[in-house]
Amino acid sequence: MSRTAIVTVTERCNQACVFCLEEDGAPPRPDPPAADVARALAGLRARGAEHLTFMGGESFLRKDLPSLLAEARRLGFTRVGVATNGTALGHPGLIDRAIEAGLDFVELSVHADDAPLAEAISGRRFTFARQRRALFALEAARDRLRVIVNVVVCRENHGRLPALVRLLLDEHPRLRPMVKLKFVSVVGAAAAAAPLRYEEVDLAPALAVLRARGADFAVHNVPLCRLPDEPARSYEAQALALDWRYFDPDPAPGDGYRDAGHQLEGNVWPEPCDRCTVAPLCPGLEESYRRLAGDGELLPRAGDPLPHVGAILVGAGRDPTTAPAVLAALARRPRPRRFVPSPAPRPGEAVLAFRHPSWSEPLWFELGRADGRPAFVAGRRLRLAY
Repeated sequence: MSRTAIVTVTERCNQACVFCLEEDGAPPRPDPPAADVARALAGLRARGAEHLTFMGGESFLRKDLPSLLAEARRLGFTRVGVATNGTALGHPGLIDRAIEAGLDFVELSVHADDAPLAEAISGRRFTFARQRRALFALEAARDRLRVIVNVVVCRENHGRLPALVRLLLDEHPRLRPMVKLKFVSVVGAAAAAAPLRYEEVDLAPALAVLRARGADFAVHNVPLCRLPDEPARSYEAQALALDWRYFDPDPAPGDGYRDAGHQLEGNVWPEPCDRCTVAPLCPGLEESYRRLAGDGELLPRAGDPLPHVGAILVGAGRDPTTAPAVLAALARRPRPRRFVPSPAPRPGEAVLAFRHPSWSEPLWFELGRADGRPAFVAGRRLRLAY
């Protein structure tokens, strides 16, 4: 088992992405002081975190990020990375200073293969040009740094994935990134529109390019029945089989971080999953997706899941003879049919819960602005959702 801490160092961002997870209409809160971040890091190390990813907002908007990287190294984190949109990485010397301070890897978000598409997704004209400079800068530093490129598969770009993959691999041959294709989540800004459906997206051409180039890649937030490749390419299947666990930010009282396990909170395995042999390895569906799109796209698979577990273990340098025990443990993992969050009101909203001892879950009502989000009743100014 390995534990990774996800630490948010700023809510500020220079992008306005159409699928922003943090989009709630509220202005960003001030950056936490460096001393508070250092205390949080020390607490996470004490709780067993070994690896660390700094996130934002845009993490590199913090001028003191190198000092935070150095503090993480001093505390004993064995792998330290930063998630970034890359628009600052082309600044001369920035990557070198970060590496000298202890940076091991960069998770770079790139969602477009040309400037107009990048602007349509990010809301900023400068995004594509700056990200190209970042890709060249990362190529130059590649021998000292691991590069992960995160591509959110969204309505705007899902037909352009092969071209985007070719840009990353063919136009930046020294980059050698691990490419992670993540199906867009129906949360944040993306929840305001009709969700992109799995049946609308064909991942196979992009995956064929990745395989042909010998690239390292994974697919995120895709049920295994919708994945046109071996289940071992599922990021969540790898997390489950290799027991990757996480500490995520938590607004609840306490030290500000919660043990998020395999980061599958909010995912469900509806009735069709009961007939699927690879369900123990599957991330299921996000409940936010199921509520809006249903579970009709799930296609139970048949076949032995054991070879897929073995392939994941071999790929990670683990002993494949442990695959039966790993699979047996995963088969015992609870897989809820429904996920019931305890919603927090957004600005200008109210939340009300109705409970009864005979109900398996409470009934939540939200009363808020008529802003186009799904509603049971919607008027000119207000909407009622449940």
